Amino acid sequence: MFLCKHVITGIRNIRILKIFYSLYAIEILLLVAIYALYGQNRALQTNSIDPPEIADISKEKSFKHNVPFGQNFKYPLEIDMLQLSRDIHSNNTRENVKIINPHPFSYTMLPKRKCNLKVRGNWTIIIIVKSDIRNVERRQVIRNTWGNTSNISDVSVVFMLGVEDMPLSAEETKYEDVIQENFIDDYRNNTLKTIMGFNWAVKHCKTANYLFFVDDDYFVNVANLMTLPNRCKHKHNVYLGSITSNAIPYRDKDSKWYISWEDYPYDKWPPYIMGGAYIVSMKTARQFQIIFPYVKPIHMDDVFLGIVSHKLNIRPIGVPSFYSGKKKGHKITGSIVASHGYENSVDVYRAWKQLPKKYGFENFINVTKIVKPHD
Repeated sequence: MFLCKHVITGIRNIRILKIFYSLYAIEILLLVAIYALYGQNRALQTNSIDPPEIADISKEKSFKHNVPFGQNFKYPLEIDMLQLSRDIHSNNTRENVKIINPHPFSYTMLPKRKCNLKVRGNWTIIIIVKSDIRNVERRQVIRNTWGNTSNISDVSVVFMLGVEDMPLSAEETKYEDVIQENFIDDYRNNTLKTIMGFNWAVKHCKTANYLFFVDDDYFVNVANLMTLPNRCKHKHNVYLGSITSNAIPYRDKDSKWYISWEDYPYDKWPPYIMGGAYIVSMKTARQFQIIFPYVKPIHMDDVFLGIVSHKLNIRPIGVPSFYSGKKKGHKITGSIVASHGYENSVDVYRAWKQLPKKYGFENFINVTKIVKPHD
C-alpha cells in the first residue's frame, strides 16, 4: 500500500509539471506573436511618414540621428528642383514626379483692386501681412499707420488669414484687403498660410516686382522698404531679410518648434531668412510657388522656405535693416526697414509719430481711431 501511494503521488506530480510546462510554452508563444505584430505595426507607421518612392531616407531600416547637414543633404523629394521648376514653367510634363505637399484649400475671401499697381519709381511691391484672424485691432492700426498706402500707386498692403469658429468683423468687406482660405488659423498652419500668400501673389499680382512678407507685430518703414532692392546686386533673384545660419533644430517635444529625428535627421537647418519680415523678387516667388507641392512640408514656414531655397540653389541674403528682437518704441528711421515687437497699438502710434511728416503722419492724425497716448 505504501508503494502504491508513492507511485500515485509521483504520477500526479508529473501531470502537474506537464501542465506547468505547457502553460509556460503557451505564454512564450503568445509573447513571440505579440512582439511580431508590434514590430510589423511599427514598420507600417515608419513607412507612412514618407512613401518609399519619394524619400530615400525612409528606405533605411532605422533613421540616422544627428547627421551633419553638410554631408549629402537629402530632403524629399530628392530630384533636381531647379530643373523641375524650369520644366513646369515651360509647361513640360513630368508625370513621374509625384506631389507630396498638396494644398487642397479654397479661398473664402480675396482682396479687390490690390494688384492694380503702377510704377511710380523703379518697381512695385505687394506687402503681405501674416495675421491671426483674432488680431483685428492690429490690422486696423496697420491700416491707419504704416500700411496706409491708399494714395501710393506702387505699394499695396493685404492681410493673410485662416478661418476660426468665430464671426468675422466688417473689416473684410469694408477694406477688401484680406486673403483667406478655409484652413484653421493656427500657428502650426503658418506654412499653409505662407503658401497661400505666394499662390495668390504669383497668380493675381503679376505686375508686382517684389513681395514683402511681414508679421502683424512688426512696424515697417515703407519708404525704406522701397529702396531695399537697390542694395541687391541681382535684383531679379532676391530672397532677403534677417538671415539665420547654422540653426539647430529643437528636439524638445514641449517646444512649438519641435521636429522629430524621423522627420528631419540632420543636426542643422539650411540657412534661412527669419519669417517675421522678408522680401522676395517675383521671379524667386514664382520658383518657390512652382515647387512647393514637391517639397515635404514642415510647420515652421521660415525653415520650410529655407529648405526650398536650398533645393533651388537660391542663396538667402542677410541685411542689417531688420530687427527681429523686441525693440518696442524704437525709432524707425535711418536705414531700418522693419522692427519687431509692436503688439500694442500705442507702440505703433508712437513709432509712427516719430517718422518724418513726409511719410504721412499728418494724414494719420486725421484718420486714426486708436487712443492717443499721453506724451
